[in-house]
Amino acid sequence: MATLRAFTGLITIAVLLRAALGADHVVGGAGGWELTTDLSSWASAETFKTGDTLTFSYGAQHSVIEVPKADYDSCSSTNAINSYTDGNTVIKLSSPGTRHFICGTAGHCIVLC
Repeated sequence: MATLRAFTGLITIAVLLRAALGADHVVGGAGGWELTTDLSSWASAETFKTGDTLTFSYGAQHSVIEVPKADYDSCSSTNAINSYTDGNTVIKLSSPGTRHFICGTAGHCIVLC
């Protein structure tokens, strides 16, 4: 009986730890943050929650720029909220709501909403 209680306690701790840490979503899955990846399909198959992270992996020719909705719709980085060029960007989803990301390389309008 004590073993069962200890096991149940460990499972509870693991579940609480998982909830506190959140999930990591590798943007685009195996295809990554690239022009050939169907990011809309990828994103629609994911469930994002506060505390999760988005991991963007990309080559030197790309970037990740968080923009307001209007700039997302026009694929413009004029009013960038945040900009990343390190090739392996991790962004924490710290609050609920929609965030908009584009690649800022000219002619590379990769978008993720």
